[in-house]
Order: sequence, then C-alpha cells, then structure tokens
Amino acid sequence: MGKGLWLRLVMVALVSAGMSAPAARAADGDDGGPASAARDSALITEVSTIDVSRMTPLYRVTFMKSRTTDAIRTATVVSVTNNQRRISCDIAVVWLRGFDPTPVCTTTMSLDAGFQTDFCSRAIPDALTTCNTTCNPDLTFHEGTAVVYTHVENLFYYGSSECLHLAVSARVYYTTGSTDSAVTAISDAKVVRINEGNLGD
Repeated sequence: MGKGLWLRLVMVALVSAGMSAPAARAADGDDGGPASAARDSALITEVSTIDVSRMTPLYRVTFMKSRTTDAIRTATVVSVTNNQRRISCDIAVVWLRGFDPTPVCTTTMSLDAGFQTDFCSRAIPDALTTCNTTCNPDLTFHEGTAVVYTHVENLFYYGSSECLHLAVSARVYYTTGSTDSAVTAISDAKVVRINEGNLGD
C-alpha cells in the first residue's frame, strides 16, 4: 500500500471517529465566561412561558428579605439542583411579601438533570452568587417567603414523580454599600416541604 493512500485512510478513520463521538457537556464553571454562557444556553434555560398554574408547589423558603433602602441591604438566593437521573425539569420560584398572597415576582428556569441554578430576589455581584434568573424589577423593599414549584406526577403514589427529586437551599445576604461591596453576614433560610412543618431545628 502506498504511503499516500495509507495516510488518507488514517485521516478518514479519524474524521469518522470524531463525527461519532458523544457531545461534551458545557464546562461546569459559573463565572460568566464563554463556557458558562454555553452551559446556560444549553442546560439552564430561562423560560418565560412556563405556566406556574399547572405546576405543584413543593418547597417553602420560610424567610425571604430583599431591601436596598436600609443601611444594611439584603438579598435572597434560592438554589435548586435537579437531582433527577435523566430528565429536565421546569422550575419556578414564586416570591411573596408579608401577608399578601399575590406573588410579587415569579422566576422560572428549565434545568437539565444533575445541574444547579440560582434564583435571586434582586441583582447582586457575581462575587456573591452568579444569578441565573433574577426578579424583574428587583425586589427592593420586600420581606416574606418564597415557594418552589415544579411539574409533579403521582406525588401521592409510591413517591413516583416526574420532577419530585429536587434539592433546594436558600440564603440571605446582608451587605453594605450601594453596590453591595461589603458582606456583613449570610444566613441560611429554612426550607420545608409544602404543608409540612420543620423538625424543630
């Protein structure tokens, strides 16, 4: 076999292998760089057409505070991880103020299996948390709770569910300065299942 023909066969084999290779997931970094932007567009998509009325409330964040009018400013972040093995889940965080049952903001995302996203009550510096979806307009004089919604099927039958297995955490940032340049404290907000109390912890 001639050397030229052998090289051509090797190149064809390499190209074929490259075409059949599985697609790589975007980098897991969340720093706003190109890899993070690619991941956001492919795996974490903000969806403005999600119909929350067709979703089920799953978790309540028992304390939310988001104010910019005080000397100590506040912002709340709800972090949700899709802990399913295979499927993507539509997720909504509904923000409520005080004794008013009418939502002041609803933030929504579609999240692929195994990935995490941050829902923010207002814009905060990336150095604190890179918000994937933020209330618009920002919540700047609000205190209350937040509720996490998703699509659930057969919730009361053997625990079988389409998107039941979400992992949720929440925290409140306390900052000073007009740009939230100094952090004075961070507190974890208790997260409980809807229609259930906590365990006294």
